[in-house]
Amino acid sequence: MRLLLLTTHAHHLAYCAGLGLDRGQIIHYEHAVKAMDNLSEIQPDVVVVSAHDFPRHWKALYMILREQTPDALFYLILDAPLHVTEKRKAESMSIDGYLTPGECPGFVSAEADLRNTIRQFIAGQSAGAASDTAQTTGTEYPAIAELPPGIELIPCRLRYTSADQAELYPDPVREITCRPGSHLYITAAGTAGTMAAAVIRQSDQGLVSLQLLTPDLHANPV
Repeated sequence: MRLLLLTTHAHHLAYCAGLGLDRGQIIHYEHAVKAMDNLSEIQPDVVVVSAHDFPRHWKALYMILREQTPDALFYLILDAPLHVTEKRKAESMSIDGYLTPGECPGFVSAEADLRNTIRQFIAGQSAGAASDTAQTTGTEYPAIAELPPGIELIPCRLRYTSADQAELYPDPVREITCRPGSHLYITAAGTAGTMAAAVIRQSDQGLVSLQLLTPDLHANPV
């Protein structure tokens, strides 16, 4: 997945990186004309533009995007509310939503929707790499853990130990700490959606034992 970010603010880059993408998947521009010139080459899946940095250019970029990549998502990132006229223009153009790193009265953030889109994309990549989608006890599957829920997406491997329990092996380069009783969400290859799970314990080697709270996804693989 490629996310094109047009902004002059470093905290916008950090915010987008926190949505679950690697920094290598985020193409950052500070100049609107350069971004528009390279749009066809980048072919982004998501475009995020600072509405206050580029009050004129975001509209032109949106129109070019719709012509070249109709299925791409387009968001305006806001640090303060838009003027009512600008808000009407954005709504009339049917942008996909607003992203608000801070408080922005009158604007509903679409962050949860974008996180879900990213999570599904990553899970789809994992599912495509899996040769067997049947959830078999003792078999490891590529997965994405959301820990804490809604905060960070972490690549991992999942091994089912029973119909309602599993073990999670985090990416060796990403240290995580899971407290017993805490909750997380997991999207594993071959499942029809996202599973909720509770942490039973974590070993000194980082292995996390889980109680699956939605085992129906385990019982009904896609």
